[in-house]
Amino acid sequence: MIRDLTIAGIIFRFEAGILLVILVTLEWLVYRTLPFKSMVVHGISSVLVSLALTVSVDSYFWQRDIFHGNDLPLWPEGMVFYFNAILNKSSEWGTLPFYSYFLSFLPRLLLISYPLALIAFVKDGRVRRIMNPVLIYIGLFSLVPHKEWRFIIYTLPVFTAAAASLLGNGFSVLARRRPTLQWKTLIVMLVAIGGILISFACSLVMLWISMKNYPGGHALHRLDDIITNNKKNKNSGFIDSATPVSIHMDVLTTMTGASRFGQVAHPEWTFHKNETHTSPNDYIEAEYTYLITSDPAYHHQQFQLVDQTMGLETVKLKSPRIYLDHLKNFINDPQVLLPFDIIVQPKLYTMKLMNPQTTWIQHTLRKYPVVLYSKTYCPFCRRAKQVLDQYCKNNYYIVEVDQRKDQLAMKQSLIDLSGRRTFPNLFVDGQSIGGSDEIVRLEKLGKLSELLPCIS
Repeated sequence: MIRDLTIAGIIFRFEAGILLVILVTLEWLVYRTLPFKSMVVHGISSVLVSLALTVSVDSYFWQRDIFHGNDLPLWPEGMVFYFNAILNKSSEWGTLPFYSYFLSFLPRLLLISYPLALIAFVKDGRVRRIMNPVLIYIGLFSLVPHKEWRFIIYTLPVFTAAAASLLGNGFSVLARRRPTLQWKTLIVMLVAIGGILISFACSLVMLWISMKNYPGGHALHRLDDIITNNKKNKNSGFIDSATPVSIHMDVLTTMTGASRFGQVAHPEWTFHKNETHTSPNDYIEAEYTYLITSDPAYHHQQFQLVDQTMGLETVKLKSPRIYLDHLKNFINDPQVLLPFDIIVQPKLYTMKLMNPQTTWIQHTLRKYPVVLYSKTYCPFCRRAKQVLDQYCKNNYYIVEVDQRKDQLAMKQSLIDLSGRRTFPNLFVDGQSIGGSDEIVRLEKLGKLSELLPCIS
């Protein structure tokens, strides 16, 4: 137990480690069944091995430069615990009352097992021994304002075992009594079976409702068809098929099902969840071609809405009158049997960057006063750079078009914007000045220094 829960807590979920601390404390101090030496030996060895594994592996995959002293080692679960519990930052994602786990989460997660487990807790001392640690654990996590069912998922098997012990003991006691009371055994058995069937049905209904609560996964799945259709459509706003597919997903998208499992079908696409962008222009500069966002108004000036994904808003109970009216249409719509309505609303919006190369060029020209569009192998481009270096001392922005996957589309956009088909192409304050010959001519006439605002 110590070994397994230590590994789970250090590497995978820190909450499992907290449950372990409660368990060993009770077994050691209260029940006196856990030798101190055994607890220390197994605990310390498991902690050291687990920390060595998670820090080395995660530091490597997160590209931490720990060997040169540039970065600190990374322990993900330690950072998560510090963020959620010490800094209490998890409350930014919503808060719930103290009693939520006991009166809301556990009843829905356990259904019939919850009341049976509580009855067993009152009646059986053995049940109290196995449930005390999990009740203390849930009580501690109830002090944290932000609550999620995944934080207490580790306690569910204990509640289920307690419920099973109640039924097992009840059947055993009734089976030993005189035959005239066997009908009581049958009633208890029917009640238990009925509760299990009702719980199973409720689980299926909640599963169906939950499927509507993952718009991020649905949006990512639909994106495949959207991009495929856009590449086939000549009026889609894309200039050629070489335009890279770069997708930004916001926080709500990644929290509601958009995961690596939805990305493996397209390894050539790039996916981003950068949360450091502070303005719409940051998304243009990052050269995203698609956004999946919960705030389309923030990007409406540059990106076009191409799809919206519905998600669960709430579940609303029907009034008895409306429910009886709906039952009349049972044959046409079996869903009317449900005593509630599932309300869905648009949650996520898929947006596409129109004419991306042109948009990227215009953004670059607005940001930098002097921009040179060049090709690395071009001798005329090298000559233009040599001249500009004399005046700007590298204080100008260079775009090497031949190093881009969309170089043909980029070239066509430059032609449309400036009328020039050759490289280099120098822009000053958003206006095309010309190529190498024009730069040299302006230098000879002494006008280049007057034209360039980058002279230092």
